[in-house]
Formats: sequence, structure tokens, C-alpha cells
Amino acid sequence: ANKGHGAALLGCFDEAESTLRRALERARGQGYRNAAGWIEHNLGAALGQSGKLAEGTVLQERALAMARAQKDARLTVASLTTLATLLS
Repeated sequence: ANKGHGAALLGCFDEAESTLRRALERARGQGYRNAAGWIEHNLGAALGQSGKLAEGTVLQERALAMARAQKDARLTVASLTTLATLLS
């Protein structure tokens, strides 16, 4: 997941997307809900920045719902901030 986030920060959105999708699949498969929420957040941001705004927004909304369900304040703020950026 860190590799994918780093790739997105460098503007390598195709690499970020493929890496984060694989990480998300693994996190979900192993039941790591919090990790999956953070990966959805990072994937949503990368997709939004690469022009896939609709899918990025959906992922941010899922990450936000997961954050609220887990009472994860950091993920809640991160998802809200990214949603605001994508929707502005």
C-alpha cells in the first residue's frame, strides 16, 4: 500500500492504481478493515487526481463510512479533506 501511495504522490497514477488495487484485495481478503479503509482512501485520491473522479469519489465515500464506523478520526479527516478536494 505504501508503494502505491508513493507512486501517486510522484504522479505515477497507473502504477499507483494497480498497486493499491492489489493491496486492497489482500486487505479485504484478510479482514483488515482499517487497512482497507486507508487503501480505499489512497486509491480514491489517486484515481481522482488521474481524472477518474467518479470512481475516486465513491472510494472516498466508502473510506469515510468505514472510518466513521471504526471511530477513526484520522481517516475521517483525511477522507473528508480528499472529498472536498475532488469535488471542488
